[in-house]
Amino acid sequence: MHEQGSGGNWKEIQAASRLGEIRNALRDGGFDDLARTPSHNAQVRELRPLRYEPNALATAWRQVLDRHGPEATGVQVRAIVRALREEMKSPEERLPEALRDLNLALRHVGYYADEIAALLDEDDLPLGDAPTAFIDEWRSQAVRAPPITTCTR
Repeated sequence: MHEQGSGGNWKEIQAASRLGEIRNALRDGGFDDLARTPSHNAQVRELRPLRYEPNALATAWRQVLDRHGPEATGVQVRAIVRALREEMKSPEERLPEALRDLNLALRHVGYYADEIAALLDEDDLPLGDAPTAFIDEWRSQAVRAPPITTCTR
C-alpha cells in the first residue's frame, strides 16, 4: 500500500508526473503553447505511446486541438494517435504477418544465394578435397529442396 505524501495520493503524483512527461515531450517537439497542453488524464494516457517521439506527439496534439479542441476525450485522442502511428509505419510494417514472413524468407534466400554464388566463384575452392559424405549430403539437400517458382499474380 502506498503512503500519502504532502503532494496528494500516489495516483495524483503519477498523473502529475505523466502530464509533465507529455508537456516536456511536446515542448521538445516544437509545441510551445503550454496553456493548450493536455489537461485531462485520459488525454495524457492516450498520448503516452508517442512520448519518445516528440515531433509525432506534437503533430498528434495539434491535430487533436484542430479537430476537437482542448477538451477532447480520450477516445478522440486515441483515434488520432492510432491513425498517426499507422502513417508512421514503413510499408513492410503495414503488410499482413504472413506477407512479412514471406518477405523475410525471400530476403534470406537472396542473401544465401549470393553467398553460395560468391563461394562457387572462388577459383581456389577445393571441391575435390571435400569428403564423399559431404558431397552426398549436398546432393541430397539439393534433391530435397523445393523448386523456386515465381509469383504469377
